[in-house]
Amino acid sequence: MKNWLHNFLDRQPGFRVFTSKRHWRAHPVHCRSCGASTYSCPSCNAAFGRAAEKTIDARIVTDLIGLAWEEAYEVAVLVSSDKDFIPAVDYLQSKNIHVINATWHGRGHELAKICWVSFELDTFTTALTRTAQTP
Repeated sequence: MKNWLHNFLDRQPGFRVFTSKRHWRAHPVHCRSCGASTYSCPSCNAAFGRAAEKTIDARIVTDLIGLAWEEAYEVAVLVSSDKDFIPAVDYLQSKNIHVINATWHGRGHELAKICWVSFELDTFTTALTRTAQTP
């Protein structure tokens, strides 16, 4: 999806695409019964972890409000299921800026409910995947 966002959508008139890389951080799994922690899978030895999202939400809200202040857009597409964005969306829509919510099936109902329009990305992901072509 990142390739499509940058190589196609960002090149269209009236679109500016910003993405941030999610950084992987080791995170142990903790057993509530015995208190033991492990950093890797006992079967395949793959490391347990999660993507760290330091300051991403604040950065998105800053861009949404800052670009609205500059009158750079009238419609924003917010790809998120995070209800922490609700206050920013409420504010933008009170200033007649429409926010479209792109989310995943079964997630982010609170955010989707307050947005101007929402749609689920699940139905589009296969269409956005490019298959390798054989010569």
